[in-house]
Amino acid sequence: MPQITIMKYIDSKVIRASTTFSISLPKLQISIDFLHRIETSLVVESIYSSALTENHQTYARTGYNEAGYYYEAIEVNVVEAGVYNFGSNSSVTQFGFIYNGSFNRFRPHQNLIVADDKSCDQQFKLRIYLQVNTAYVLVVTTFSPNVTGEFSIIVSGPNNVSFNHISEYLHYFVNNQHKNTEYRICL
Repeated sequence: MPQITIMKYIDSKVIRASTTFSISLPKLQISIDFLHRIETSLVVESIYSSALTENHQTYARTGYNEAGYYYEAIEVNVVEAGVYNFGSNSSVTQFGFIYNGSFNRFRPHQNLIVADDKSCDQQFKLRIYLQVNTAYVLVVTTFSPNVTGEFSIIVSGPNNVSFNHISEYLHYFVNNQHKNTEYRICL
């Protein structure tokens, strides 16, 4: 009867599997060893949990003129460049937007890199290559205006992700030229 033995172990980012086939018949015995080396990348998950409440600021979501969408802005930083996958988990339909450097709720198209507002399972999914030493802002909002609820963000990628909740944006007029200047307060 054939005997198959499979041994696997993880050595940093390499999986080595050894497979041995042994066949024993009268007057004949065959043993074949195979060593497989498979390059793989480690996947690290980072999780951020919060809730959109009536105390959150509102804005007119990208692509919509109607204001009243509660949102949370979260600064995201990585320690290793690579492809990261962002996904939401909530009882309410979530939309997600990633901005390069900063987010201005009065100009939601400015600095926008990637958005997902059309996922079939009512949760957003974003896949993006992120660089080190670059601040990104993830904006979490809802499908309908004036909706609140708890949510979690799950980010998977080659290394940990740090999250900083941006509690508010202060906008004011500069030099009477009506320019918006942003200040972030990270908690």
